[in-house]
Amino acid sequence: MKVDEYINDFIDRQKDIKPNPFLSTRIMAKIENSISAQPVAKKASFWQTAALAVSIISVVISGVFIGNALSIDTQNSNVININDRQIENLNLYQFSENE
Repeated sequence: MKVDEYINDFIDRQKDIKPNPFLSTRIMAKIENSISAQPVAKKASFWQTAALAVSIISVVISGVFIGNALSIDTQNSNVININDRQIENLNLYQFSENE
């Protein structure tokens, strides 16, 4: 078959490719340079730390206020329970002929 010939030809061409002998040396040199040149951690300024703390506190406080505003009065609330079993028709997914 032609497909088998194309596959075998492709595999043979890939086997004929010779790797660069200096590739591993260059890769190891890059790794050693990156290990020895560790970046120095920059300390955050006071204003950045303060802004972060204020934003976290404001998010927490606004979450508490929103949670209290949306609380439901359980004594005076009417609950509606709807059986939607007829709407969903999950039995259509149980049999492979319906797919």
